[in-house]
Amino acid sequence: MKGDIVHIEDFKFSDGATGDKYAVILTDQHGTDPILVVKTTSKSKRYASAVRGCNEPLRVFLLPANTRPGLLVDTYIQLDEIFPLEVEDFEEGKQKKKINKKDFLPDQLFNELKNCLKRMKDDIPQVFFNQLFPAKK
Repeated sequence: MKGDIVHIEDFKFSDGATGDKYAVILTDQHGTDPILVVKTTSKSKRYASAVRGCNEPLRVFLLPANTRPGLLVDTYIQLDEIFPLEVEDFEEGKQKKKINKKDFLPDQLFNELKNCLKRMKDDIPQVFFNQLFPAKK
């Protein structure tokens, strides 16, 4: 599940609006913790200076076109907001075919993405950071 690229119908944006959106799943399901996702865009206007991979100042991770079979255009993983999806809503969305896996990030790419997020610690709510990067025991 983590690293999956999914299409979400009726994605709820932070301003309350809804719409179809592609997102990358950041966490596996653990108990009642929400599943964390980041949204993507193919609109490059805000990210004209982005290069492949982590672009910390722009708070985006660029996957160039054809990096993955399902990504035919440059895809910008937007790291400025992390969205929690409640487990029940996620499971219901999958069951109703409103959340559909389209592709996945191989481990190396997913680890690059997580390392990029780790460098943005000050911009991530602590509860999400702790879920993404649990303390080692």
